[in-house]
Amino acid sequence: MTLAHTVRDTVREFARHGVKKLVIVNGHYENQWFLIEGIDLAMRELGRSPLTIMRLENWDFFTPPTLAKAFPEGFPGYALEHAAVLETSMMLHYHPDLVRLDRIPNDAPAHFPPYDIYPTRTEWVPPSGVLSSAKAATKEKGTAMVNELTTLIAAAVKKEF
Repeated sequence: MTLAHTVRDTVREFARHGVKKLVIVNGHYENQWFLIEGIDLAMRELGRSPLTIMRLENWDFFTPPTLAKAFPEGFPGYALEHAAVLETSMMLHYHPDLVRLDRIPNDAPAHFPPYDIYPTRTEWVPPSGVLSSAKAATKEKGTAMVNELTTLIAAAVKKEF
C-alpha cells in the first residue's frame, strides 16, 4: 500500500501544480498493480481534472527481433527475467561499474506451475534465488534494448500527447 499511496500523493501534487499530462513508466513487474491503484485513487480524489496519465511497462516495448537477438536460445518469459539478461544488459549500458559479472549465478531457469501455493514452495526457486541467469547479459544487448525502448516509448508518448 505504501507505493500505491505514494503514487496517489505524487499524482495529486502534479495535478495541484497544473500538470496536464503525466507519464508513469514502470520497470518492475510486481509494481504495476500498485501503480494502477495509486493512479485510480488519485483520479477519484481529483474528480474532473484536466490531468491525463499514461502508464506503461517498459518491457511491453521490446520487439520480437530484439528479444530474439538477446535470447538466441529462446526467450524464457518476463516472469523469469527479473534481474536477468534484460535488466543486467541495460545496467551494463547505463552503469557497468555497478554490475558484478563474476557474481552472477549460473543456475538453470526456475520452472513454475501455472498456480501459486501458500506458504510458498521455496524448492521451486533455485538455491541462488535467481529465477534465470544473467550470464548472457552484455553491454551491447543493453545498448540495443535502451535504444529500442527510448524510441518506441517516445513514439507512444508523442502519439498520445
